[in-house]
Amino acid sequence: MEKTKPHCTIDQLMQVLKNANIDDEMVQKAVERAKVSHRHDYRDDGQPYLTQHVFPLTQEVYNYFAGTEDVKTAVVVTLLHDVPEKDHYYDQKRLEADFGKEIADLVMFLVKPVKNTQIRTQKDRHDEQVEFMQKIRESPLLCQVIKVLDRNNNLACTDVSRDPLKYERFVQDTIELYLPLAQKIDKTLATAMEKETARILRELHT
Repeated sequence: MEKTKPHCTIDQLMQVLKNANIDDEMVQKAVERAKVSHRHDYRDDGQPYLTQHVFPLTQEVYNYFAGTEDVKTAVVVTLLHDVPEKDHYYDQKRLEADFGKEIADLVMFLVKPVKNTQIRTQKDRHDEQVEFMQKIRESPLLCQVIKVLDRNNNLACTDVSRDPLKYERFVQDTIELYLPLAQKIDKTLATAMEKETARILRELHT
């Protein structure tokens, strides 16, 4: 049976946020920014990046932080977490202008460094992850949780047949870099990561 991948529409997400009374002007602005910056982005399987990644991840982050004072900040940061990486016109200065320094700083913790090379090999990408995870380990707990949930979403969306070499490296990065962080901050998230990693390894070696 084919695995069901994460999926959440904007209407479904906004209903959750409305029910929680956090669908204020800042949240609405973050939603609109995500929609504009990711309007041309798609996953490897052709599904829209917004409905397979950004919106379901935001819902997961909301569920994790619901009832805490950090919930709205976590939602806004999640909506924006990939914007500077995907939309090079929307940099840290624009983030600060639109959302304030606190939000901008949190978002920038979640932006991966990119090597200045024309051909990015799997080793290049692994080196980027090593450098990036050092930054994540030094970031606030809110960012660490978002990044672990982000990785779990990416794992759940993985179809190894599309690029086995890419996902061999992806699993290596997960086991070496992400799983220790997940085990440190939340055993439930770590268990979910272990389950998805085991599934991908089975698919890679079947």
